[in-house]
Amino acid sequence: MKLFEDWDGVEPYAASAGRLFAEFFPDEEHRKRYVALVVAAEGNALRAEEVTLEELGIMKTVCDFYYLRALLKRLPKEPPLEKAGDSSDAGPRAS
Repeated sequence: MKLFEDWDGVEPYAASAGRLFAEFFPDEEHRKRYVALVVAAEGNALRAEEVTLEELGIMKTVCDFYYLRALLKRLPKEPPLEKAGDSSDAGPRAS
């Protein structure tokens, strides 16, 4: 989250993670559970028996969505124009 400027490193990580998870978990109890799991994982304190496979899958999905959204924000709004004479996408030429 720090890399994508969603956490400043000063504010407690749980507060920033809570804002992120609020987008995915409108139910406060679910949100608290996932924030607790992420904070424990970030601190290398999460033990395998503390998390279910379902919770792990949900966390993975949320992380994938977060990374995709963060990367899409950084892409140019318009694709670059192709330069005249640029045939790099033209494929193989016939002999």
